[in-house]
Order: sequence, then C-alpha cells, then structure tokens
Amino acid sequence: IFATLVFRCDMLLLLCPLGLELLLTKSISLWKALKCCIGTALFCIGLTVLVDTIMWKRLLWPEFEVLWFNSVLNRSSEWGTHPFHWYFTSALPRSLLAAYPLFLLGVLLDRRVLFYILPVFSFVLLFSKLPHKELRFIISSVPMFNLSAAIAASRIYNNRKKGFWKFLHIILVGLLMISVGCTIITFMASYENYPSGYALKELHKMGQLSLSLSLPPCVWSDACLCVCVLIGISCLCAVLC
Repeated sequence: IFATLVFRCDMLLLLCPLGLELLLTKSISLWKALKCCIGTALFCIGLTVLVDTIMWKRLLWPEFEVLWFNSVLNRSSEWGTHPFHWYFTSALPRSLLAAYPLFLLGVLLDRRVLFYILPVFSFVLLFSKLPHKELRFIISSVPMFNLSAAIAASRIYNNRKKGFWKFLHIILVGLLMISVGCTIITFMASYENYPSGYALKELHKMGQLSLSLSLPPCVWSDACLCVCVLIGISCLCAVLC
C-alpha cells in the first residue's frame, strides 16, 4: 500500500489481485483488510501530500497526478504504444530469457506455485490494457516468474538420471548457456552504447585536468536534469565548459 500511494501508483494493479486472492482463500477477513488498508492508506496519503506539497510549494499528491494522466486521461500513449501482447511476446522473454519457458513448466510441475503466479500474471495482463508499455512497469513481476522457473529447474536437476528427465536436463543446460551468452552480449551492447556514460567519463577527465589547472569544470545542469528525469539518463546531453 505504501509503495502504491507514495512511489508507484501502478502497483495498484498488483495490489488488487493479491488482495482478492487473499480474500478468496480466506487468508484474511474482509473487515480486517478494510481496517488495515484504510488506516495505512490515509497515513501514506497524508505523508506524501505533506512532503511533496512543501517541496513543490503547491498542494500535490504526485501519484494521483500520474494515475490521472496515464489512466484516466489515457495520455500515456503520447510516449509511444505497443500491441496488447507486447509484454508476453517481447518484454518478458527478453528479461527472463531461459526462465521464461521454465516458469511455465514450473506451474505444471508444482501446482502450489500457481497461488503466487496468478496475481503477478493478472498484474501483467491488466497492464497490457494500457497502450503505452515499458518493461519497468512490470519489472516487479520478474522475481515471482523466476521463482517458478527455479522450481522447474530444481525438479529437472533432481531427476536428471531418470528416463525422460535426462532429455529435459540437456535442454535445461542448453537454455542456461543461451541465457549466459545473451546476457553477455546485451551487457556489452549496453556498455558500448551508453551516451551518458561517455559524457560522464569525459567530465571526469576534464575534472582531473581542471584540478591541475585550478579551473573548476562547469556542467549545464538544466540539460542534465531534464534528460535524467524524462528518459532515465538514456541520452545525457551535458554541455561542458
């Protein structure tokens, strides 16, 4: 609840399936859930409004404005759109790699993990309704998918000497090697294609030079801050003088 109201309003799409599952399985009573959620929500809203109102010098609840802009006005599409299936056919396969097919196998091998997978699967499914999609929106679901994949890998490894399991074990080793290879390739690609990294490296060089000449380096902070906030330092434009 705290993370939803203070940091990421879109976590509501994960909170709701989790809460519904807890209620349906009678892990918590409706009355107890209401008391806990309402009290915590009021405290969190009061805290974030107080802090951000002081910092921004106007009455402000940041995550409500994000929710209003992205979901109610549906203006997040102004930042680009992807098809409904993008999370399942592109984002998750690229982030999970070998764990993607293994998590599906884990659900089949151990039905107990379904209790944990259903809420995060619903979370991704609900997020798929929004036209604007980014991996960071659903990154919180990755650990649970990895858990299911780990269960499958463990079951295959423990039974690797039995019949058909030998074949699955060979596939598992192959998938892990492919994952390691893909990770190395993408890491090197990111390392070689990171403009802000080169900009900061040049800044450090100029800083060392300026120290020897007793001249402080100057960075145009407006450009840096705008880029850092809007696109996460994906294309840092620093003006050095």
